[in-house]
Amino acid sequence: MKKLKAKYVSASESGGEYFQVIFEEKRDSLTNYFLIQRAFEFEEDEGPDPPYLESDEEKLCGHLAFQKVEFDRNRFYIQLADEEKHDLEVSFDISEENYQEVKRLLKIILTGYDFVKIQ
Repeated sequence: MKKLKAKYVSASESGGEYFQVIFEEKRDSLTNYFLIQRAFEFEEDEGPDPPYLESDEEKLCGHLAFQKVEFDRNRFYIQLADEEKHDLEVSFDISEENYQEVKRLLKIILTGYDFVKIQ
């Protein structure tokens, strides 16, 4: 299991079509980070793209299948649906305002997945 203590957590969106949440130990670093994003640009033609995962660990990068996601006030957890069941746990301490925004965007990014638990 990859564990990450994120000092920075941010959520962003663009044009109502692109949504992203990033957890970082150090701002704008290429190490110790995890990003989840989703684009709805071609939703009408092809359906929404699945979420895209990115990390400093190659096994946690790409349009990967996952089977479990949990998000609460101080923790984000994702388990992949690969043979090894790779997983990631991120702990963080963020303001209530930031937490609500991250929660809102994660609900959008993870739309359509019935096994997602967001509190």
